[in-house]
Amino acid sequence: MTHGLTPTGHSTGEELPVEGLAVPSILSRLGWTGIELLKIDIEGAEQYLFQARQPWLATVKTIIGEYHGDYQLPQLERDLAPLGFEVSGLPHPNIFMAKRTV
Repeated sequence: MTHGLTPTGHSTGEELPVEGLAVPSILSRLGWTGIELLKIDIEGAEQYLFQARQPWLATVKTIIGEYHGDYQLPQLERDLAPLGFEVSGLPHPNIFMAKRTV
């Protein structure tokens, strides 16, 4: 999978191809078996990631992220509790932390 950055008013006008990697691919390349801290800011796509319950999420110990729109703390708790996470809000608006409890 590759992505490209297109020219903007602040660019040189050249296209720069950027390789997109899935999390399991990154873990494999680095030789890691898990993730201590995952920072999530995917502009509203958190819902789709957590509802899909990707197997690699079981290797994460702590998630810190931002949530958007109708996807709030109760929905995060619903989607992350089955993966063994306890979810709490942080003092900054729309920021959560999920810690693995199992």
